[in-house]
Amino acid sequence: MKLTPILAYALQACRVTQNGDRFCYSWIPDSFKPTVKPSHLKQLEKQGLLQRVDGSRGGHRAYYFLNPDSPQ
Repeated sequence: MKLTPILAYALQACRVTQNGDRFCYSWIPDSFKPTVKPSHLKQLEKQGLLQRVDGSRGGHRAYYFLNPDSPQ
């Protein structure tokens, strides 16, 4: 699967953030946030690279797992 450069960068941010457990956008390091937005995580989910597992704070925070089949 070919990703756009921004989605590849967002996936890299998820890999840095993910530590074997779920993660959310707010846990992504600040150095990625000028470029990576929550909508990019939604796009990665639609492509099957992330799996949404939970939500909280009145639906304003989504938690994801990195799909183990995601390209390196």
